[in-house]
Amino acid sequence: FSCTRSFCQGSAVYCSEQCRDDDLDATCGGQHSRRRCRFLGLQRRRDRGSNSNRSSKCNDGRPGVQIVTGQGEAFPQYQECASSGTYEPVPGDEVECRTGETGTIVQYPNEIDACGSLLVQLDNRNACILCDIDALATQTPERMGRANRSEGVQADATYQWMCGVRCWYNEKDYRQAMVHFEESLDTIVWEDDDDGDDSNEGNVSNGGEDEYYREMLRPPPLRTNDNQTRLHIARRAYFLGACLLDADRTKEGRKWLMRSLRSIPTWEDGPFMVADSSAAEVDCLAQNSVAMELALSYEEAGEVDMARHVAQWTIETGIGGWTDAYQRPGYLYMGENNSVRPYTPPEDPQFPSWCRALEQESDTILEEFLALIGGDRSPCSSEIQQPKHWPTVGSGDHRGGGGANDHRVVGEGGDWREHVLFGSGAAHNDRIAPRTKALIRKHAKDAVELAESGGGEVIFSVLAPGTRIAPHCASINVRLTAHLGLVVPKAGCQMDDRGVFKCGIRVANEWHTWKVGKMLVFDDSFEHEVHNDTNEVRAVLLMRFYNSSISKEDRELIMTECQRLKSMETTKRYNPPLPKSYEELERIGLGLSQCPRCFSSGPDILFVSDLSHAGATVVCRRCM
Repeated sequence: FSCTRSFCQGSAVYCSEQCRDDDLDATCGGQHSRRRCRFLGLQRRRDRGSNSNRSSKCNDGRPGVQIVTGQGEAFPQYQECASSGTYEPVPGDEVECRTGETGTIVQYPNEIDACGSLLVQLDNRNACILCDIDALATQTPERMGRANRSEGVQADATYQWMCGVRCWYNEKDYRQAMVHFEESLDTIVWEDDDDGDDSNEGNVSNGGEDEYYREMLRPPPLRTNDNQTRLHIARRAYFLGACLLDADRTKEGRKWLMRSLRSIPTWEDGPFMVADSSAAEVDCLAQNSVAMELALSYEEAGEVDMARHVAQWTIETGIGGWTDAYQRPGYLYMGENNSVRPYTPPEDPQFPSWCRALEQESDTILEEFLALIGGDRSPCSSEIQQPKHWPTVGSGDHRGGGGANDHRVVGEGGDWREHVLFGSGAAHNDRIAPRTKALIRKHAKDAVELAESGGGEVIFSVLAPGTRIAPHCASINVRLTAHLGLVVPKAGCQMDDRGVFKCGIRVANEWHTWKVGKMLVFDDSFEHEVHNDTNEVRAVLLMRFYNSSISKEDRELIMTECQRLKSMETTKRYNPPLPKSYEELERIGLGLSQCPRCFSSGPDILFVSDLSHAGATVVCRRCM
């Protein structure tokens, strides 16, 4: 950068501190000003909660890096920290700057009067530039991979993680455990490390799809070719991200979930799952746990478009089993004959014949419904009131805790009530709606079977005027849902300018509405939402039933496996993963195996002792 000021004496190699401290109107165009040339600056690391540019490894006795450091002055002088176990720039290193230009380090800052800048030879043009070390965007993948695989980094990361595991199991101090988990993962050099400003990290939805893909389609933040290492780090990042979401630290939680997703190896990266891989590792990939957690964080925040972007990214990168961005169940059955359609129209050959039989009996079912909501009432929708004596959906009390989270999808001020005929919460009293129950047992045996196995329900469902059910997906895709219209608002079939019914249901990207005495059949594993923007109630008979493409012989096996995986995922969700060397103990903690001495299992029996940088001992608490 040529400078005509006397301070620089016309040098294009370096600029003196006096010139840099001068005003921005200098004839050098401010390139030697407090703006630090034309680089935005990306600092290597920071102390947690500190404004210093010093590496977080320099103040606590652990290895540091050679960096520019200081206490807030505009242009801190070059200082040298302890020998680095991570990044230590040396002449000849290949580097990349925030501008996207790549080059090779020619000289250290202390070798030239540059007040903390490196001299870098650019690759794409015959020129040298001054570049602050904290303006380096990244190292080469090879150098980062070597650092992350180094014994020092791995030992430090494992030690901090096991400190967290000890707090989690021994002391039940979950907050302190999370501090150690963050310290462990911060030991790793991530490709997306920046200057410590996390204001946009994990909060990309404001920029829409383009910004999300710019974030997610970057190279893996853990730049190492060791796929097993990447997989283990991805599991840790997933667990930390989920913990942060539970602690209402949504932005940070999403950041770690994104890092986990980008770290999970795909088949294009080469083999990473071997015959003895733990069920936890396989589940992390096969059940798409990380993507589900991230997508749900957006769903619950009302950012459903971002949830679809998460799903689309997993589809494009081959992670998990999702095949449609609108279909995001936690468990995806991939059966050979499993038909995939969001909505089944009445004229379709796959439309269940028993639905037509129940349509013929809709007057009987409506009569018993009206009796249940309180005496003899007219079937006119304008005269029917919300049954306040019925339990609200998601209250959980009448279902013994089942469906306790369903209330989260009900919009503010909404009211969704139910009366359970079959399934969790049913009264088991055939004097209640006896003819309706008899008709369902006769014509919809599959629905009764599924409800009594715990995989579905048959209910009278009533939405109050002005109630909205937020977009969401069911947890499994082995069932379909049928609604028999009982009470439909007169204005429900009216559409707004967007083609949305005043009282309707969106399944995937299409809106539908109900008709009195007619069935509406859809797959609730696809994203769906419900609006009742009228001043009248909407009531349906809701039934879940097995997808007809699943044979009767496979139903019990599939549901049992689904419930097993959901149970294991819940256990894994609240128990930190252990290093590879403790795989069998992790299996015992997850309930997949038993202690060979006392035959106990479950997370409560794990205990960490003799913890040091050299390793730790994890034992069964009952056998100590």
